[in-house]
Amino acid sequence: MAAVETVKDELKTLRTDERFQELLTEVDVMVQQHDIEAVIVPRQRRPPNRLTGDAIAYRGESVQSHFRPAFFTCIDTANNELTQRMSTDTTSMSVYLSLEQMLVTGDVDNDVCGRYPELRDQSLSIQLRMFRNTYPVASLSDACDVFKKMVPEVRAMFVAVEQLVRLMLVCPVSSCTAERSFSALRRLKTWLRSTMTEPRLNAVIVCHVNQDELDNLDNQQLAAEFAARSDIRKGIFGTFNL
Repeated sequence: MAAVETVKDELKTLRTDERFQELLTEVDVMVQQHDIEAVIVPRQRRPPNRLTGDAIAYRGESVQSHFRPAFFTCIDTANNELTQRMSTDTTSMSVYLSLEQMLVTGDVDNDVCGRYPELRDQSLSIQLRMFRNTYPVASLSDACDVFKKMVPEVRAMFVAVEQLVRLMLVCPVSSCTAERSFSALRRLKTWLRSTMTEPRLNAVIVCHVNQDELDNLDNQQLAAEFAARSDIRKGIFGTFNL
C-alpha cells in the first residue's frame, strides 16, 4: 500500500501544465535528433450527427491544446484505477491484507481462513508461530526468499505456511507477470500463427515476459547443452567448443 501511495503522489506531480510542456519540449528535441516528422494536429473527423446533433465538434488549434486533454486523462485514469483497485475498503484487498498480517505476525484469523479450504489446516497456527520465531519476515517477498533458501527437510516442517505463501502469490495484487502474459497473448498468437500448441505457447509467453533475462543468456552454451543430451543430436549438430 505504501508503494501505491508513492505512485499516486508521483502521478499528481505530473498533472501540471509545466510537466506537460516539458514533455512536449522533450518530444521536439527527439524529433530534431532523429530527423523524423514533427508532431502535428491530426485530421479532425466529424462525429455522426446522431451523437452530436448540429453542434460543432471541438478541435484543438495547436499541438498543446489537442494533446493536453489526453495527457491529463491518462494520468487521471491511472490514478482512479489505483484508487479503486487498491482501496482497503474493498473486500478482496482487506482479505489480502489480513493474509499478509497473518504471515508477518503469526496470528491466525479464523474468519479469513474459513474463506479458503487450503488454510483450514489445524496445524497452521503452530507452524506460523514456529516460522515467525525462526524467520521474522516483514513482507511476502521476504517469506518467498526464505522458502527459496530452505532445504527440503526444513521446508517440509512448514507445509501450511508454504500453502499460505502460494495462495498470496496467485492473488491479482501480486500476479502482475500473469497479467502481462494475458496482455501479450494477442501479439504472440495471431491469425497467421494459430496452430501453436499449448506447451509451446506457454514457453513463448514466458520468454516474452522475461525477455530481459533471456537476452543475458549465453546462446552458445545453450546450444552445447542441447546437442549434448543425445547421440542423435551430436550427429546432427556436432559439438560446440565453449
